Amino acid sequence: LKIIKRGSFEDRAVLWVCFLLTVLFDMTIGVGVGLILACLLFINRMISQSQFQSVTAEALNAEMGQIELPKDVYFFQGKGAMFFGTAQRAIRALTTVSNDITTVVLDLTGLHLIDATGLTAFESALEELVRRNKKIIILGATVGVQKSIEKFIAEESVLKAIQWYQNIEQIP
Repeated sequence: LKIIKRGSFEDRAVLWVCFLLTVLFDMTIGVGVGLILACLLFINRMISQSQFQSVTAEALNAEMGQIELPKDVYFFQGKGAMFFGTAQRAIRALTTVSNDITTVVLDLTGLHLIDATGLTAFESALEELVRRNKKIIILGATVGVQKSIEKFIAEESVLKAIQWYQNIEQIP
């Protein structure tokens, strides 16, 4: 009853659909459809809570304090999960870096999960950046995310091009 009173509209809709299908048809149908709806709802929530965007110098200063961001540096921030629902949107911003940018900083401090689809998209974006002679700095990746990236990337030149740091103060 708590879900009916306090749950989101989407949660209540899944509950009512399951209930009605169970009553009208069969419990197996109700549970099966409910499971599919719950999965789609979960994916939608993961997509909406994931953010991948370039960060301006003003926004960076507001978030991290007084940090000078040179004009030839592109700062990109990823938060949430990078999986099939978010990977292409995230990587599109990375591959459109202008030619006057020499360094790309990828702040992955808030990135909690990256799946095979996200790794594939991430790898192709990194390959494109290396091909365009961009310096790549990855900040704040968790041990799991860093291991996943290092294990997945097959191109040795891409792995060698990445510089790993835990926070922005460590960058020389």
